[in-house]
Amino acid sequence: MTRSFVAVHDVPLRDEGFPSFEARVEATSPAQTVKGMFFADVVTALGGLPPELERTLLAPPRGGRYLPFASYPLRDHAVLAYHAARRQSPSLSLREGLRRLHRGNVVAFSRTTVGKVMTALTTDVKAGFGQLEGAFGASRQSGSMRVKVIEDRAIEVRFEGANPWLDCCELGTLEGMGVFYGKTFRTEVQLDGDSSGSFVCRWRD
Repeated sequence: MTRSFVAVHDVPLRDEGFPSFEARVEATSPAQTVKGMFFADVVTALGGLPPELERTLLAPPRGGRYLPFASYPLRDHAVLAYHAARRQSPSLSLREGLRRLHRGNVVAFSRTTVGKVMTALTTDVKAGFGQLEGAFGASRQSGSMRVKVIEDRAIEVRFEGANPWLDCCELGTLEGMGVFYGKTFRTEVQLDGDSSGSFVCRWRD
């Protein structure tokens, strides 16, 4: 199903017309992975890794600790992120809670050795987006991403075969990139099915 909407940074997302948490988890391929660096803040938000959640994971971390550059199922991250978002923001919609939680992904990546190198090479938001494809490829196996500057203050990010969380989690990640460089986005989203779509991020000086 094709869906389109405009996301304004401070306007909460609503859940109506979008898949449930359970449907999204079911649609997330067990073969897709993400690096452990993105689990640390989620586990912290949960106050640790609850045993009842750990039992539901495809690949629980050894000793309860995620290694930054080890690969873990994206589905596991999605489950933990959902519960972390509910804990942090119980009054928000599923999509808005996950959106806000994932705005921290860029900061999490920037704390790693690879992230420090990449962010050191960038001075503004367009330069930062120029590094985004490399960061995406280094941090996960989950479809593909392409970034294109389309106007002086607009960038298009295209995901293909990525995951069924694009409308909230990847949206939040892109918005977090803007915040990292001092910009607030108005994002035009066009979803082509569950796991592909384009995001046109616009900002003002």
